[in-house]
Amino acid sequence: GTLIAAALGDGTASILGIKGRSISQRCRLSGGHSSSVASVLFPSFGSETSSNIAANDRLLVTGGSDGIMFWDIGSEVAGKNAVDPSTWLCCAPSSADNIAEDLSSLSLDEQKKKKKQPRNNENVGPRVLFGIGHGEKINTITSDDDRTLFVADT
Repeated sequence: GTLIAAALGDGTASILGIKGRSISQRCRLSGGHSSSVASVLFPSFGSETSSNIAANDRLLVTGGSDGIMFWDIGSEVAGKNAVDPSTWLCCAPSSADNIAEDLSSLSLDEQKKKKKQPRNNENVGPRVLFGIGHGEKINTITSDDDRTLFVADT
């Protein structure tokens, strides 16, 4: 893809676009973490789609001291042909809300948890899909092609 992500100490992540020899910030993800983000990952797994842009171009995983967040960076950032990851993740949009609600250790805005899930063809901005609490500070996250995440913590 033409996107890269950076973990930031203020609890946000920055999505950067690369075009030729230029790099520019496309968006900044905030509201998911309450402390510094230590790791970001565009996972190597994705849906089995004929789209010319991989579904994982819209899925971003961030990890920090307060857990792991799964983000849909949206079609405004990834492009209108990128697939909405909530349509193929094991947690459907309705169950993703329930997971986030059950994680009392993560502070998600009520509006984000209750937000209507957009259709795949709508032009949408970034949003939190769900979070997973983790007892230790996340140092790095990686993935394999079989939809498995590996987390290294302290």
